[in-house]
Amino acid sequence: MSEDPKLFDAGDYNLFRYCHNDPIDNVDPMGLDTLVIYGEQRDDSSNRFGHVSIGMTGQGVFSFGTQKGDWGISAKNFITRESEHRTQRAFIIRTTAEQEAAIHKSLETRRDKPLPNVYRHPVDAYNDNCSTRVRDALNAGDQKIGNAHFPGSLANALEKEAKEGKVEKVTIPAKSNSAPEQLKQFEPGAQPNRTDFKIELQKDKAAEIISNLEHGLNPKPQ
Repeated sequence: MSEDPKLFDAGDYNLFRYCHNDPIDNVDPMGLDTLVIYGEQRDDSSNRFGHVSIGMTGQGVFSFGTQKGDWGISAKNFITRESEHRTQRAFIIRTTAEQEAAIHKSLETRRDKPLPNVYRHPVDAYNDNCSTRVRDALNAGDQKIGNAHFPGSLANALEKEAKEGKVEKVTIPAKSNSAPEQLKQFEPGAQPNRTDFKIELQKDKAAEIISNLEHGLNPKPQ
């Protein structure tokens, strides 16, 4: 149970309105979460490095290098499919509207760019792979996650953040065939997509709310 992470900067005296006054059962409808999923080595693959993907509230999961079409797909379907072959760790990061928009923009710039073939172009693959693209997206969103080049390195950095209480960690065992309840907000359309909001308009609205409150509490003399 927690107040709106923006506190009174959100322009609302009710710090629990963001979750409809029910912080126990509801999640943030404005999408203050970003998801990183680390998958260990698959039981049917020689790739010992594993895989990492990213998701955002109401926008699904974005994954470079896995099955075609893993772009804004159902988080539940993605996690369930991958759990058939590997254990996964999900990290939930608290982000702002501006940060999430920057993350999404970074992903979109590489949406149709194939990953280099690791066997034919190992140097290129070292600098451009699923983990570097997720890393760059997080860094674009002001999530200082370091310079990881491999999925395991990125996962270790997030493990440290989890131990410090900065992110939430959820483990999904292999063969679990289900997605944890905490991840329901990452289903496409589950919550409003904040990248579709005009940030300036939201700030103007917040300023208007504060102004109305001030006038209500301190009405001008007639």
